[in-house]
Amino acid sequence: MIYFASSAYPWFCMIGVLDQNMDCLNSSESVLQPYPQYYTFQLLSSRNYLGLVDGDYLAKSVDPPSGAGGLAVTAFYNSRQNAILITNPTSAAYSQTKVTLQNVGFGTPNATLYQIVNGALINSSSLALSPQGTGYSATVDIHAYSVQAISVNGP
Repeated sequence: MIYFASSAYPWFCMIGVLDQNMDCLNSSESVLQPYPQYYTFQLLSSRNYLGLVDGDYLAKSVDPPSGAGGLAVTAFYNSRQNAILITNPTSAAYSQTKVTLQNVGFGTPNATLYQIVNGALINSSSLALSPQGTGYSATVDIHAYSVQAISVNGP
């Protein structure tokens, strides 16, 4: 998996000098550090997190659909897990937001919440799932300008 924007002009860099410019500065005297977007790439691609590099599939439907304003939500699945990516590109926070999953494919699923904290690290924690009809639900706080994900897998 290669992050398309880091490999072609206009260079949406993932690593460089961490300063106000975020301009891909790189010299022999530079101390290079991951930019905030690196952590989203890591969350999506690393097998320590969602690991979406092994022939994953997009969910058939997601509500709210991306591009509907507010939150941008998408979901993936494979034989190991289901994954929901929630991006909040706005200044509004959404507390106690209910997330519902249908057809999870696991009898007694476990869930993990991944949150990118201050664009500088990925925090993971257990997430309680409650049975709801033919699926499960969880409640999460979605902070302003945040990226987080939920991974659901079997016991």
